[in-house]
Amino acid sequence: MTENHRFRLTRDGVSNVVLSVPENGSCNEATELLREGLIARFGKDVPVVTGIPSFTDAPGRNVIALGCLANNTCIAALYLKFRTLVDRWYPGTGGYVLQSVHPAGNAGPDTLILGGSDSEGALMAVRSLLRKLSAAPDGTIDWQLEVALGERHLPLPDDRIDVLGTAASPIVTPTSLPPPEPYRSGFLAGPIEPHLLRLGMYGPHANNSHFCRSAQFGLRYLYTGDAADAARYRDALLEEIQLGVIRQLYHYKSIRTFQLWELLSPSPIFSDTDRATIDEALLDYLLHGTGVAAVAKLQTQSTGTGIFDRHTACDALNLWFGASYFSRLTGEPKWNQYRQIADQYFLKQAGTDVPYTGLTEGYATYLEVYLEWLLNSHPQWVTEDPHITLWADRVVGLCTNQGTFVVGAQTEETRYCYGLMRKLGFLLRDGRYLFVSTLRERFVARTGDDRIGQFSAGQAYAGDTRPEPPNDMLGLTVFPMNERLRQWKTPELPRDAGFDRAVGRAGWSIDDEYFMVIGVRGGGKVLPNVGALAAYERFGVRLIASPVLALRAEENSPSGYSVVTVTQAGLGADIHASARVLGQWSIAGLEIIAIRMAAEKRFDWCRTFFWKPGGFLLVVDRVTTCTEADFSVSANWRCAHPMAIEGSAASCGCASPEGRRSRFFIQTSAPCLESEPHPQSQVDEVPNPATPCLPVLHAIVDGPEPGGERSIVIATLMHAVPGDDEMAYRLRTDQDAIEIHAMDHAFLIEDAATDREPRVTRSNGQAKSPLPRSSSPHKTATSAYRRTELRERWRTTVESSPGSWAVRADAQALAIGDSRGTCKVTATDGIAAWQHDCGSPITALTFFGTDGDLLAGTQAGTVHRMDHNGKELWRRQCRFRPERDFWGWWFLETPYIGAISAGLDETRSGRGFVAVGTGSCALNVLDADSGELVADVISPYGLPDHIQANVFPDTGELRFFVAHSRLTCSSSVRAWDTLAEADRMIAYDVACGDTDLRAPGWDMCGTADFCVRADSEADGRLIVLRYGTFNQVAAYDLHGAPLWMQPLGGVPLSLAALPSGHGGENIIAVAERFGWVSLFDACGQPVAARRITNRLTGMATASDGELVLWGANALFRGDIREGLAMTRFNGTPLGYARLGEHEGLLIHRDSSVLLAED
Repeated sequence: MTENHRFRLTRDGVSNVVLSVPENGSCNEATELLREGLIARFGKDVPVVTGIPSFTDAPGRNVIALGCLANNTCIAALYLKFRTLVDRWYPGTGGYVLQSVHPAGNAGPDTLILGGSDSEGALMAVRSLLRKLSAAPDGTIDWQLEVALGERHLPLPDDRIDVLGTAASPIVTPTSLPPPEPYRSGFLAGPIEPHLLRLGMYGPHANNSHFCRSAQFGLRYLYTGDAADAARYRDALLEEIQLGVIRQLYHYKSIRTFQLWELLSPSPIFSDTDRATIDEALLDYLLHGTGVAAVAKLQTQSTGTGIFDRHTACDALNLWFGASYFSRLTGEPKWNQYRQIADQYFLKQAGTDVPYTGLTEGYATYLEVYLEWLLNSHPQWVTEDPHITLWADRVVGLCTNQGTFVVGAQTEETRYCYGLMRKLGFLLRDGRYLFVSTLRERFVARTGDDRIGQFSAGQAYAGDTRPEPPNDMLGLTVFPMNERLRQWKTPELPRDAGFDRAVGRAGWSIDDEYFMVIGVRGGGKVLPNVGALAAYERFGVRLIASPVLALRAEENSPSGYSVVTVTQAGLGADIHASARVLGQWSIAGLEIIAIRMAAEKRFDWCRTFFWKPGGFLLVVDRVTTCTEADFSVSANWRCAHPMAIEGSAASCGCASPEGRRSRFFIQTSAPCLESEPHPQSQVDEVPNPATPCLPVLHAIVDGPEPGGERSIVIATLMHAVPGDDEMAYRLRTDQDAIEIHAMDHAFLIEDAATDREPRVTRSNGQAKSPLPRSSSPHKTATSAYRRTELRERWRTTVESSPGSWAVRADAQALAIGDSRGTCKVTATDGIAAWQHDCGSPITALTFFGTDGDLLAGTQAGTVHRMDHNGKELWRRQCRFRPERDFWGWWFLETPYIGAISAGLDETRSGRGFVAVGTGSCALNVLDADSGELVADVISPYGLPDHIQANVFPDTGELRFFVAHSRLTCSSSVRAWDTLAEADRMIAYDVACGDTDLRAPGWDMCGTADFCVRADSEADGRLIVLRYGTFNQVAAYDLHGAPLWMQPLGGVPLSLAALPSGHGGENIIAVAERFGWVSLFDACGQPVAARRITNRLTGMATASDGELVLWGANALFRGDIREGLAMTRFNGTPLGYARLGEHEGLLIHRDSSVLLAED
């Protein structure tokens, strides 16, 4: 230990310390005992001040600080900078802390904390110091971290440091591997608050995003003062350096690393060699991994516009903390300059009080990042800046009564702002925030689940403020739109005309209603959720939810949110940027807010919420179109439970974690409801009874014939009742009049969802007869179809459900792969030629070569090549890439084969290559003859499950076009050559014009389908069909330049390029899930569109060029501009195929696959 690591109470025989004591006199006894001891030991008294000493009159003095966060501002200043844990909770009753705080280098002054949660704790710390001074004749003591934990802190928790398993760097270590067992809660019984606080300090570390593994051990050492924990901190930190983890540490995970190292580096557990090694490693990381390495980006984003991005902000924090440390350590002026760059970045964020992403969790984590800078640089601004209080209140608004965030994209139940609410409660001296933190304790008591995913923990922030319910936030609270976000993303909306979120809360009990409405889209991760009812809860149960699986394109579709979607002649509109508030009223016991979303030159959508606290929520939607085109409107409701539908009503039984039963009802004025299941399971995983399901109800109404009324009104009533009670409210409509009918009262509502104040009349007593149900303008076109009979051509047996199928290029053979792993190849008459067991469910098939060899991919990640007689020529096991342990959310449980394609490259002497998309987020290119791996590259990002091999006739070059449809954040199509080198890749994802709002590479979409039309690279075209947040069909030249784009309605499903000369030149056909079929010419101009049925599942072109479309039990064939023939069938359609002289729909039925001709 160097001299700089020792605390000096005297210098040259003169007192060298000043005592900092609480202003309230709570440590007077400890103060007097210490003064008497120092006088007895050194013969002179010492200065005593309250709070933070001023060193203008006593330069060079060190500080002895008594008390804790709550009563000594000197300790509080250190606490806010993450230098100590001492507060009203830690070390607790019966405990004390003796802790040295030595700034790096000679920056001084040094501080010795004599800490206790109460006066007795401070007294115990004083006695410990006096004992040490008795053995220090020169008035100098070694660096101190002596901890005696209080009664509520013992015994220590079980060591569960690796129970979650999280990588803090791309470097894989044994401890970063996911544990073999799912997370097991450590809470068994007893007080919940101390359990959760110890969990944040003692582990598991993955609950704290600011901590890497070594930093969590550092925090644990700070918590216990135990030499064994010090040794684990040292060993873990040096191991991370040796393995290269620190050099590539994720910027979220490194912030506490800098702070804890400066605080704990004087510990005698470290040798001078250790310190030099660690300083060198942190300097290297700061220069090349974060901080200084991000200076150019920080300066570019220091503009004072828009909303800051959390990734860049964490680089700025690392720069601030790292530069501060090395400035004190070295005295070099360049570090102050670097810190000023970080300061400038954060100063330019003034006025921010919402997150860049718009995601629920982001409201909390962005505030935490900003607070970290404020507390270290300008702590006084926390209470002076009104945006901090508004930001904090926004976070409270997103906390449900159940003690969770509003669940949504990247915000599951495990994430909560427990530590942040405690921090805000202390900083703002406001018990409302503490109360909101206790909601999580109630959650743990109800569910037993103690996991909290939060951005930062490790300090209790326990002061003298007591929790108080935020009763000022009851009723309907409308949070204003952030002005920076408005100017950046929706400048056309006048100031103060929009809103950020609207929250309805009837009370703070589990039984009380809670709902939330979204008023503006995020700046980064754009979602189609403006105007959405994002949450509705009552009786301790989530009833209306938001999509959670943001990395699955299916979950990001507008029709999957509780919004209205409009399709006009097959086309959609750009997603809404914001909603305009038309008015907010309290009328006849109802809380009302009306909002408007407009799609320029297409339609207006007005939505009004009528809320009777403790009763019901009525949502009235009015869509008025601006064109004469055919259109359909769907009011969509994402439910948290499977719903039983009967006509225009749906219901479900619910049970809270305590077992309390309730029932939930939804009624619509639309003619009927359809339910679409959305199991929250892994890609292609077969859901089991325990798999959560968030079904979507669709109330779809077709517009009237051209020339008719261009407005459609859909009213939706929802409410919950306790136990097994029957429906308490009923909905009736007549024209624009809406009646809510109860046993002893009724509400009559007129002028809903307009720009006028609605008229609401309440009548008490026995309700009058309800209004008659009005008729709907719903059209049914299927009655005009020509009907034909399905003819079975042949059938072949299969052992289990088919997972994939393929037809040979000459149409002389069909391969079927099933869920048991059997590949079966049949001739054109359905008679089996051979079969082969691949040992795992078949997920991809393709024929290859002139001899008709078959390539098969499996769920286990194996690729097989069989010759035309079924003999296996080779087998290749695909492997996981090492990135799986760092960002595992893109990886499946196995190296699942999502797609497989093959071709011959004439530029490489006719060599054959096989391209395989795997569940390892990778494209593998194999040698077709041997199966040997030629290339393994990341395919950004997710499961590549669409691959097409294309050989350019003019050059003979083979190119693989690869896309992701399901597990992905991106609808990029990429073209790889046969070496699959990243720098040779062409990406087809550039935004097509100013109206295309996608963020290329992360547009929250998938590729539903694509096709390549190319005789040569020069004149080729790639047509991409996207679905997810944005639904569109777009065209690119083969160099990646965008040509045109059209926004689509519904959920795009399939793409077909009609043969030239059939119905026009180069017609592109698009089918979407809810029955619309659209035709576009080669320049992207609409040719025709028609909604032909309620639901479609596939589309193909027949050999004569006609379109073939099918749903669950009907096949349609013909030209949508002239007429379609419809054929009914039974079974599960697999696709349309031509075999020999016959073609038709492949259907799985009764353990057989049959070819059915229309």
